[in-house]
Amino acid sequence: MPRSAQEIAIDPALWKGVDPATRLAGHFSDIVPWSEFVGFIHQRKEADPTAAVAGFRRIYDRYGDPVLVALVTWRGKASQWRFPLIGWFTDPEDGERYLVFEARLRRIGLDTGYAIRDGLYFGLSGVSEGPP
Repeated sequence: MPRSAQEIAIDPALWKGVDPATRLAGHFSDIVPWSEFVGFIHQRKEADPTAAVAGFRRIYDRYGDPVLVALVTWRGKASQWRFPLIGWFTDPEDGERYLVFEARLRRIGLDTGYAIRDGLYFGLSGVSEGPP
């Protein structure tokens, strides 16, 4: 893990729900599943039908820390939105590790963190389609 990333403590008493997204929403107010990021783009399509997520890929910053890049198209232009890894937590029910990325793009109204299951994140090679 990067030097700057920290483990996030999970309170099992607050970790309730039928799926990881529900458990995450009940525990953190400012962290959402990465599928919510794709949902955010779909919401933006109402105002601008050209908005789309082209995929995701993993890169490393100049310090060798992992960064997730979302490839987004907007009004005919492609953008790379880079999100640094800021922490991780382990699901107390199934032991899966989730990585938490900071996502702050205030000019378009995105100001949150989002979590991706570790195995899924490390499975991204090259360009990957969005979540199933």
